[in-house]
Amino acid sequence: MGVRWQITRGKGTSYRLHNVGNETAEGVTILQDGLDGLGRELPEGETVPQGESVRFVVLEVDQLPSRTEVLVRWDGGGPEAVPLR
Repeated sequence: MGVRWQITRGKGTSYRLHNVGNETAEGVTILQDGLDGLGRELPEGETVPQGESVRFVVLEVDQLPSRTEVLVRWDGGGPEAVPLR
């Protein structure tokens, strides 16, 4: 199965990127691409073991369309579009 990602929404504008695969992901980075500079506390070079997650924030601005996905890159994979839920 390898590394697989799922994102869940937290409080406010925070989200959690979950590694739902069966391998540890090294070098995990969420790219600013497509976020119009609204990403905050994005993981950069993180290690995310299987079953674990990292928190990040995507600000919302009324004048801009809501984001529906982020791009995740890790050692040996990506960039992969992961839906925001």
